[in-house]
Amino acid sequence: MVDPTYRQYSCLQSNPLGCRQLQQGNSRDPGAKYCATCNFPSLLNLKAEIQGNRGVYEVDQFLGTRGAGRLYQGWLLPDRNPIVIREYLLPTRTFNAQETRQRRQLFAQMSTLKLSDGRVQDFRLLMPDEAISDRQEERCYLITAGNLNALPTLRSHLQHQGAMTGNQIRRVLHQVLQTLEFLHSQKFSLPNGQLKQGMTHSNLSLDTLLLRQKETEQLASSTTQSRFTDENFLIYLCDLALWENLFHSPTESFQDATVLQELVALGQVGFYLLVGSDRDPEGEALYPKDGKYWAGVSPAFKDFLLSLMGLEQPFVSAEAARQALLRLPPEPSTAIGSLPVQVKRGEKRPKLPFPWRKLLLLLLTIPLLGLLFWWLSTVLRPKATARSSTLLCCAQEVTGVPKGKFIYTGVEKSTWSIVLEQKNLVERGKRLDNALQELQPELELRYRPQVSIQQAFEQVRSGRVEFLVTGLAEQAAIDLKAEPFAYDGLVVFVAFSYSQRDRGLPRFLSGQITFEQLRRLYTGEVQNWRDLGGPDLPVKLYIPPEIEAISVFEERVLQSEDRIRRFRELQNRLIATQPTFDTLRQVIRDFEQDQVGSIAFGTLSQVFGQCSVYPLALIRDRDSNPEQALIENSGEPISPMTDLCDAKGSYDRNVEAFQTNRYPLAYPLAVVYLRDNRRLPVGHKFAEILQTLEAQKLLSQTGLVPLQPLPKN
Repeated sequence: MVDPTYRQYSCLQSNPLGCRQLQQGNSRDPGAKYCATCNFPSLLNLKAEIQGNRGVYEVDQFLGTRGAGRLYQGWLLPDRNPIVIREYLLPTRTFNAQETRQRRQLFAQMSTLKLSDGRVQDFRLLMPDEAISDRQEERCYLITAGNLNALPTLRSHLQHQGAMTGNQIRRVLHQVLQTLEFLHSQKFSLPNGQLKQGMTHSNLSLDTLLLRQKETEQLASSTTQSRFTDENFLIYLCDLALWENLFHSPTESFQDATVLQELVALGQVGFYLLVGSDRDPEGEALYPKDGKYWAGVSPAFKDFLLSLMGLEQPFVSAEAARQALLRLPPEPSTAIGSLPVQVKRGEKRPKLPFPWRKLLLLLLTIPLLGLLFWWLSTVLRPKATARSSTLLCCAQEVTGVPKGKFIYTGVEKSTWSIVLEQKNLVERGKRLDNALQELQPELELRYRPQVSIQQAFEQVRSGRVEFLVTGLAEQAAIDLKAEPFAYDGLVVFVAFSYSQRDRGLPRFLSGQITFEQLRRLYTGEVQNWRDLGGPDLPVKLYIPPEIEAISVFEERVLQSEDRIRRFRELQNRLIATQPTFDTLRQVIRDFEQDQVGSIAFGTLSQVFGQCSVYPLALIRDRDSNPEQALIENSGEPISPMTDLCDAKGSYDRNVEAFQTNRYPLAYPLAVVYLRDNRRLPVGHKFAEILQTLEAQKLLSQTGLVPLQPLPKN
């Protein structure tokens, strides 16, 4: 069947845009402007030149077709800077003179969008650098600098690599949602001076999302050879409907997608990445509610994708969808939904002879491989670090620090508010803010926290403050940049009574607790420890007042809306809310005086160094190992047999577990500021100061986890 846009052209391959015969004809007769068979406009000749406002563009090679246009690699002369040329056609058999004139005019108006405030920002949305309408021929061109517009599409990736893993799909969705959040909220200016407040892409599909691997940047015509992992790629959006739809058949009508329709389209992309195709082996459309596609997919991720596709409660915005995505528990690292192998009707699967020799060889090889893996992991494995192993020594080595008085913000009762303003943490009688001021006396900062993180973000965007410091940087939208400078995390603790150690909770729990047990405790399902295999002690629950801590606990431990609702209801009846320092004393008092098994959580920065409670190792799920926030100097995690009081100095925070995010309730503290080059770089420079060895030592003294292990002296 011929492409309906060009049905007036009898292409033998039903593909006038990229017909192989057309390509062969071009090689035989480079000067031909039309196909000898169907008279469709031919490919551009190699070395052909296109005159633009920025200079002359030279065609180097034909890359293929995508959507409504053709792609060529080219050069901007005379410096031969690489470009990609996207060619659109207005053939006379398809478009009459009036339709062609209207489309040329709209093409010039719509194809060079800019942010209304003149900023140039990278939101992974490919915007053309120049739009050219060829008045002599039936062609229009979009020019983009570099090679990004020639990257392989997600459809191409699926054809070469197959289905993605759950973590890879989530990375794709998160990046695209970031871009959509920007696209839906920004104000754009058109060449005719008109302003356009927010817009939808309206053309999301496997063909309009481009994948760039960080190790290599390859053209669409090439296959990816480097190893594809969960972390080494970026997703770019291309081919906005704003100009793409101009070159579809005049008989077709198009409307901009709504935000809901946009999210549904993205959800379908995510589903296709999970399955490995957008069609079943018979070429039929996929039915997302068919259970065979969801084998190995966590219920939380399945519910998210169904909601994104509009098959369950839909999301109201890209931001809401992105925040819900961030709250999901981790996915398995394997591909989780590839299409089942098809067997022709009536055909029997061949029986395979039992491979005795291979089995014997495997049994002999496994112990050797295990020994080799142990040796490699213990001897050769490099120590993981979040940053380079070398930090700047001193704050005075940070260059370009603005001088003057500046205001920044955060959230009331947050980790930063507590460590910043409490006395005696870094030195007797001195607060952290005073100590930091001494490092850079000419940079005078005033801290004015807000009630909520949303208010803090708004203060930064409006320019009323320069930046904010928060442990909830993952909630920042794409227009904000976050620079981590330390870590904190939640620890779950119970009483650690030396005199009654044998019947204490640390011993009965073997020093650890699972997320599932925490969910049952903090939703009211368990009210006595014997229900969890512990002693006959009533349960008493405590939580801290910090918004950051509660937010992290709800998102990572409770996860579901129902559990979060029950948790919040209990706060009015059975859960005591009080400062962590008070809870530390109360928990041991409950156990020793009232025979109550209290449990609480709070930030490590406030619990570290206190020996009346025991921080339990955390187990995220049944496939996870226990992760302890504290380790002995030998590198082993503390245990209920460790004397936390008399052995102070023989254990410390597990820096590597926080750096690598292995500790399940770890989170970075970050400086967050607006991506706007017109502003003074106050936030960026303050982050650099906090990242110096000098400042890291101060932060470590407050109980925060430094970016990397610090020298002992």
